[in-house]
Amino acid sequence: MSKNRTQFAILGMLTLEPLSGYDFRKTAEQCLGFFWKESYGQIYPTLKKMYEKGYLSSTRQKTEGRPEKRVYSITKKGEEAFRKWLNQQTRIEPKRNELLLKLFFGGKTDLGEQIRELESIQENHEKLLAELKTIEAWHIENYDHHPLTPYWLVTIRFGLRRISAMIEWCRESIETLQSAREDSFSPVPDPISFYFRSRQTKSASRKAADS
Repeated sequence: MSKNRTQFAILGMLTLEPLSGYDFRKTAEQCLGFFWKESYGQIYPTLKKMYEKGYLSSTRQKTEGRPEKRVYSITKKGEEAFRKWLNQQTRIEPKRNELLLKLFFGGKTDLGEQIRELESIQENHEKLLAELKTIEAWHIENYDHHPLTPYWLVTIRFGLRRISAMIEWCRESIETLQSAREDSFSPVPDPISFYFRSRQTKSASRKAADS
């Protein structure tokens, strides 16, 4: 199945209601935005391809005072493709975290800059946490008996746990770095190089002993 995951976000939203490309963009940002970001440049080309595949049907709708818009609905073929994707094993995304990459080498720059960045990240996540708690409460109050509410809540609560963990990690990391020495440019061997040299030396010694 195609690696283009945008089509499955679109198909999923269209199982809830027919949408134009613009409506999908707005609704996806509100409903999925805290765990799934779509490239807006992908939406319209993907809609066109899915329509050509027979996954979507479309109608023209006129709204008074606004340009005519094309509204898409999911077809039976689209529903089958969506269910097939739902039942597939989830793909594990490559691990690439620029923040951790910077922190790994953080001893080669100003300690204060590292701490300030962590403080900024912590503050942003605290705002996100408050926003997500509001969304959770709104769903419970307004959609408590909706059949899809349990599925929506598990995604929201994943975000709550992840963001809370990030805030706690920022606090711990700031405390750890505040206790670090300002001067990390030490004449002692680089720990990583020293570690690998030690491994090579031990490995060579074992081979010599076995021969």
